[in-house]
Amino acid sequence: MKKKEKKQQGTKKQGEKQSHLLVWIAAAVILIPTLIVGIVVMTSTENSGEPVVGSRFSENDLDPAISEDAITQVQEAMQGLDYVESVEVNLKSATLRININLEDQVDEADQDLVENIAQDAYDAVNEILPVDTYFSQKEDGKMYDLSINVYNYSSFDEEHTEDHWIYVCLTKTSASQESVIDVPSVARDPDTAEAVMNGTAE
Repeated sequence: MKKKEKKQQGTKKQGEKQSHLLVWIAAAVILIPTLIVGIVVMTSTENSGEPVVGSRFSENDLDPAISEDAITQVQEAMQGLDYVESVEVNLKSATLRININLEDQVDEADQDLVENIAQDAYDAVNEILPVDTYFSQKEDGKMYDLSINVYNYSSFDEEHTEDHWIYVCLTKTSASQESVIDVPSVARDPDTAEAVMNGTAE
């Protein structure tokens, strides 16, 4: 009898040890993910309201920088070009954008004239901000891009129709060797453009 009692007591102790072990393992399985989630939530709430500030440019990029004084000089030079009605010059995201609105008397028949005005604007910028210095990539850093947009009007109405709209864009990226002139107001493939407009494109 005593042997049986001892055996029963031994198995009871082993069972209790196993159940305690299972309880601790279960607690750990539940507690560890809960702690991780809690830490993530706490660190997220501590950093909320603070913007993440970054820059795609390093210390060697955009050197020399384009100054506000240079932008003012560029604007004044653009206003001195022929047929110019208004000019807007801005520097955003390392791109010097020049928007030149021409007088309404200029229309789609004057494409060569508008392209020449865009080239004159490019030459005027080059005198103030030499292209090789400000708009050409260096071995150790990025530089600015240049976008010159020349158009006779920017919105359409009864007086300013799409048929007489002319828009020329001259672009010089820092990675390219030469500037490129594009005419977005004229379709590169008139047949395809006509098919798209009529809804018959395949």
